[in-house]
Amino acid sequence: MDRSILPPAPHLRTWKGKFIRVNTFYSAAGISTSMFCDTPAGRIVMEAGDGCSRDIIELARHLPEESARSMNGIREHAEDILGIVISHPHYDHYSGLLNLLSFLHLVGRRGNVRILYPEGSTPVEDLVEHFKSTLWERCPFEIELKGMKGEEELDLGGPVLRTFPVTHRNSRPGAVGGPVPAMAYSISFNGERIAYSGDTCPSPELAGFFRDADLGIVEATYDRTPRGHEKVHMDIASSLEAASLAKKYWLTHFTSASYKALLSRRDLADGVIPPVPRAERP
Repeated sequence: MDRSILPPAPHLRTWKGKFIRVNTFYSAAGISTSMFCDTPAGRIVMEAGDGCSRDIIELARHLPEESARSMNGIREHAEDILGIVISHPHYDHYSGLLNLLSFLHLVGRRGNVRILYPEGSTPVEDLVEHFKSTLWERCPFEIELKGMKGEEELDLGGPVLRTFPVTHRNSRPGAVGGPVPAMAYSISFNGERIAYSGDTCPSPELAGFFRDADLGIVEATYDRTPRGHEKVHMDIASSLEAASLAKKYWLTHFTSASYKALLSRRDLADGVIPPVPRAERP
């Protein structure tokens, strides 16, 4: 296969502030996105794309401060999850939820599991119902589903989640469908803040959302916006315009085209995009 048409390979990316740490291995449009926001109070799973549970285990392999190599350690980390936040009901952002809930059940999670998502995201609710209906025993934890609407603020037990409605539509190459409920959101702890775009089209209102965030995480799906797709995703120019308002930023949710275009730029700081895997370097 021509490697030039592949999105970035999985690669651990870490941002560490004074109180908040964000880790991610993978984010590719139409495939999967998952990130993990760690605070002194616990962890927030940001998107539950395919492989989300696997990535939790991989964090333990890569980071010395993670101690989940034993089953006891994994169980402790399972209890640390304060919430699972999903930006919109597209499968590359929630398809790992079934596995994650099953994983938490397997390792003996006891505390309730809170799932937050835009109101009207019925695929998320249906998947949770499927999980409940297929268990062979009673689940030891309750699942708290909360549909978020408008601009809301919610205390997650230390970290504070704020939501910001954005515009996003169903799409595939050459076709655009109807709108889907979608949210950008930020997570704050002790005055430190990360802001995440989710999947969204460009909007002037995003400037205020990202301004002065300690870390801005912005989707960069298109190298150039295809005709008719103006209300679907960001392109590189709009992504950088929004992201540059944050103190530090990451670009995510790549296609092979947007990643290839970003690799050609010499004005991006280290860490803004994942590095080229060693095996694929020219």
